[in-house]
Parts: sequence; structure tokens; C-alpha cells
Amino acid sequence: MKFFIILLILFSSISFSQEKRIPAKLISPKIKSYLAVNYPSVKKIRFYSEIRAQVPYVECEFKYAKEEYSLLFLRDSLVEVETEISFGEIPEGERLKIVKRLVEDVSSYKVLECQKVDYLSNLKYEVIIRIKGKVKFAYFFDSLGEFISKEEEVEVPIPTQF
Repeated sequence: MKFFIILLILFSSISFSQEKRIPAKLISPKIKSYLAVNYPSVKKIRFYSEIRAQVPYVECEFKYAKEEYSLLFLRDSLVEVETEISFGEIPEGERLKIVKRLVEDVSSYKVLECQKVDYLSNLKYEVIIRIKGKVKFAYFFDSLGEFISKEEEVEVPIPTQF
């Protein structure tokens, strides 16, 4: 029984997500209209079908005003806006709390990516780190730098017909 509980805890912290590029012609007119109105000068947009916890989303990635954006739509409604930022762009007080948490969890790490995430008007930070070997974790912090959760990043290939 203890073994089962340990496995359950271990796997509950692992994030599984699948992503597959899709052509623009398969994107709904509502999403295209939202992008045209809110990001009018964007020329190159990459669209992906993303499955999170068995729920299909449409993700749009592009560069706008010299910043990397990732927008996530669920049934044509915007649910998340991610903006890539440098770790140094996080306000100092919040950044110090984040560093303290990372040092508590792992002795040595490298910050690979940092994003400001607006999920349903709730601001948080996502910090992706790599620790010994090639293990990657995504840490989530609220707008005040308080720890929310962490997930091991596991890439799962999408089965194809070929």
C-alpha cells in the first residue's frame, strides 16, 4: 500500500501534454479574428493542437513587439497568455523568493526559460529549470513570488498514422 501511495504522489507531479502543429486553415474564424484585432501586425503565427489532461486546446505562438507570445484557446475562448521574459525581468522581491524556493528544492540548477503567465486574468510566473542530467521541471509561482506547484516536464510523442 505504501508503494502505491508513493507512486501516486510521484505521478501526480508529472505533467503530460501532447502538442501537434496544425495548418492555419483548420483554425476557427473566431480565433483568427481575435488575433487580427489584438495583434494586427503579426505575420507568422504557428498553430498547435495541444492536449492537456485529455482536453484539446489550440495554441498560437508568435512574436509581437519583440516579445514571444503563446496564446491558449479552449473552444474559441482565450484562457491563457504566456509572454517569454528573462529571469531578471521578474521584480526583485519576487525573484528572491523564487530563488530561495529553487535552492531549497535542488542544490544545482539552470534556468532554461521563464514566462509571465496570465491564466484567466490570474498572473503567475513559470520558471523552467534543468537539474542534473536532463531532468526538467516547471515551477509555478504567483504574482508575489509564492510557490504554487512544480511539474516534471515529460515529452510524450503523439502517435501518427505513418
